[in-house]
Amino acid sequence: IRTGSIDTSLVTTISGSHDRTIYSIDWSPQHQNLASPASQRSSIERNVRSMIATAGGDNLISIMDVRQRASDQSQSETNVHTLECSLVYRTQGHELDVNCVRWRPGTWPPVLASAADDGMIKLWTLTFA
Repeated sequence: IRTGSIDTSLVTTISGSHDRTIYSIDWSPQHQNLASPASQRSSIERNVRSMIATAGGDNLISIMDVRQRASDQSQSETNVHTLECSLVYRTQGHELDVNCVRWRPGTWPPVLASAADDGMIKLWTLTFA
């Protein structure tokens, strides 16, 4: 699709995170690497990394690790990136449909809020081994 001077293209499709309707999706703030100090990171690990949380009608909360890597060509020349997504956590967070998930910005470790048809709001912290 081309609108004015903006080009769009599908980057990736993520499947397998839910068995029923997905009601909400939220991106975490970006981190250069979620687990290791800067001095221990390789050049590959310095690529942008974030997480996507989803809420579904299957009562589940899913979290995907998303890594954005620059293409082999200079990023400034092409502005082409590859997204690599993998499911890292899935839990039955509520007794009924989970309607919404949102990351709390500016916190470490990351905090995720979820709300569901069971009338509950839950706060989750993520820790990395």
